[in-house]
Amino acid sequence: MSEQQDTNLAIEPSLRLCSVAVMSPAPGPYLYRVPDELTTLPKEGQRVLVPLGGQPQVEGIVLSAMEGALAQQVLVTSGFAKSALRRVSMLLSGPMLPTDLIGVARFIADYYLAPLGEALRLLLPPSEQAQLVERVRLSEAGLVLAKKLSAVLLPPDVADLDPVTIDLLRVLGARKSPLRFVTVDHLLTAAALSSRPKADWRACLPALHKAHLIELHSDVKMGHAEGEDQPTKRRSKSSADRLPGAPIDLVLTAEQDVALHTLLAALERAAHSKPRRSGYQGFLLHGVTGSGKTEIYLRLIADALAKGQTALVLVPEIALTPQLSARFASRFPGQVAVLHSALSPRERAGAWRKILRGEVSIALGPRSAVFAPLQHLGVIIVDEEHDSSFKQHEGVHYHGRDVALWRAAQAGAVAVLGSATPSLEALELCKKGKLTRLLMQHRATGIELPRVEIIDLKQHVKAAESSLLTAPLLEALRTTFESGEQAILLLNRRGYAAFLLCQSCGHRIECPNCSVTLTLHKSRRSLMCHYCDHREPIPSDCPLCQQKSVLPIGLGTEKLLEQLMLRFPEVRMDRLDRDTSSNLHQVLAAMHNHELDLLIGTQMLAKGHDFPGVTLVGVVLADTGMGLPDFRAAERTFQLLSQVAGRAGRAKKPGRVLIQTYNPEHPAVHCAAEHDYTSFAEAELEARQALDYPPSVRLGLLRIDGEDPYKVEQVAKELSDIVRSELSLCGESLPPLGPAEAPLSRLKGRSRWQMMVRAKTVKALHRVLRAALAYKVPSGLRVHADVDPGSTL
Repeated sequence: MSEQQDTNLAIEPSLRLCSVAVMSPAPGPYLYRVPDELTTLPKEGQRVLVPLGGQPQVEGIVLSAMEGALAQQVLVTSGFAKSALRRVSMLLSGPMLPTDLIGVARFIADYYLAPLGEALRLLLPPSEQAQLVERVRLSEAGLVLAKKLSAVLLPPDVADLDPVTIDLLRVLGARKSPLRFVTVDHLLTAAALSSRPKADWRACLPALHKAHLIELHSDVKMGHAEGEDQPTKRRSKSSADRLPGAPIDLVLTAEQDVALHTLLAALERAAHSKPRRSGYQGFLLHGVTGSGKTEIYLRLIADALAKGQTALVLVPEIALTPQLSARFASRFPGQVAVLHSALSPRERAGAWRKILRGEVSIALGPRSAVFAPLQHLGVIIVDEEHDSSFKQHEGVHYHGRDVALWRAAQAGAVAVLGSATPSLEALELCKKGKLTRLLMQHRATGIELPRVEIIDLKQHVKAAESSLLTAPLLEALRTTFESGEQAILLLNRRGYAAFLLCQSCGHRIECPNCSVTLTLHKSRRSLMCHYCDHREPIPSDCPLCQQKSVLPIGLGTEKLLEQLMLRFPEVRMDRLDRDTSSNLHQVLAAMHNHELDLLIGTQMLAKGHDFPGVTLVGVVLADTGMGLPDFRAAERTFQLLSQVAGRAGRAKKPGRVLIQTYNPEHPAVHCAAEHDYTSFAEAELEARQALDYPPSVRLGLLRIDGEDPYKVEQVAKELSDIVRSELSLCGESLPPLGPAEAPLSRLKGRSRWQMMVRAKTVKALHRVLRAALAYKVPSGLRVHADVDPGSTL
């Protein structure tokens, strides 16, 4: 379709057209004319600049191009006139996107109900995308008007101008050289210093340009130029460099050997399959913590590289597991490109281009690395596939694991999902025969899984009231330190205290933008919101009753570290959470090199780390996520407890785990203590099926948000009628859950309502969600659809 519509039809033999997906939330794709000055017809995957609405230049990706009779046929079918079509402005010099990656973007747009342009944006690192530099200056007529506006008393002929326009022209006229171009960003900086919102000033520009009072000009700046591929110099000896890789002469266990030979046979079959796509095979490598899954990955990839193929490895958060990247770099020197957010824009773009040019054969990174432009894919691995970080929660709500499976199927590659605690979705795929399950039930070292003890906090009330450090846990720590061994303590709550409470009036200090209390961060001397980053100084008096009776409530990692330093002053200890991310690698390296005796942290501690000296793991409070209003709360609690327990006893000495909880009989706690994944998974699957929750049904989450809570509620109820009607038309019997206020009812200043839509098939789910998204909502409100939501909060 085209932006401009015209019923007059004029066809010329020299007609050239191209279909372009603009990299914006606009629906698209749009049909554009290829002007005569462009001597070559654009190709699929080529990047262009095109006009869109009131924007003179927007980056887009060419999906197809045609000329001659085919172009005429497309034009006739579209119903538009040649004169109605806008022209391609420029062909960009950046690299073309491979056809298979465009296919990935099409899948994401279709399955996750996202604009195609937004899905295509995911394929390019931010620094590879074209940067439009907008410039503005006064025209001669504008300068005359600006001089009039500089007077204290406005002349009658300009008194009717709106205040925003007056402010803007005054600022432009007051410049030292008002007829010289200035960037719009610089102009908006001046807006920030005035009382006018930036959006108001930007909205004035098109009208002033149309009135010939200002001149606008746009330059295109490509974020990354050829010859800039070399990484910038970092610290001469980073902590990650000191992390050891694994030796390559390891002898595999019998379980490892069986799993590896199965995967190698699948890789061999895939290499000889015709068509290539028919070679796809998917596997779930279900191995307990320490069973040697990484060594299987390395040997499988080595075989793929020997066949001239490439490999993609996804991990939850590469910045948290530098040891893994060190092992890959050690085993495949010069063949690994690491992609993650901790890299500078130039480093990330350089790594991306090396992959595109085929200079490296392995791409390693978190969720976004699924878009690495690898050709001849032979193996795709998703390590810790159960981890929730593979789901994107903002923008396009794709799931990295599921996109990886789709990409492997299209490439005819071997896909391996690895986990000690597989997601119920992966287990369901095994039951349906879509994945083959490979079991490794013993550790590669021969050491037994750690012994787990449950401590009922109800029996230690006094200790729990003060610090949650019970006598058994303190004694276990003392014994561990005296033996020269290391320990880990998990408390999945960062900060010093959960909130501040006034003992006089009961007031809790809450975030003004979100429906949560502010967390006390003592080291930063502030109260913080972990959702919108709002910060306030720590008050000495209650803001409601002005009494000096404000008390910190709850325990965070910061306070836990403080308490333990007082109890064990001679012990070397540190903490690992989002607040200490600036020295993340140093802390991990210190733990690996036994420069620390105790590491305290949040769930970041459970992300696949291998600390050989750790023999004790303590879970300070297992209940933090157990009661969340999310149907996956029990599953995630089980996974977290099992994963962190797996950090103990991974080398020569046996491990010990202490789990403190107020709910010792909870299935997640009990099964984690018994290392019993099967019993937990079967019971949870049965409960989900009885309640019609995934993976037995397909789930979509409709979220409605806006500043006006009454309008949000009204639209949510109107959408409920549409959803129920569409479900009935699809023959679906499951009613939607809601609408209701979201558990987090206010976020970043916007009220939130939601509704869970369940269906037996993806086709039905998509139909219902598309109908809801097509509903025109009042200005200021937004409707989002999340297919396969990772969280219902």
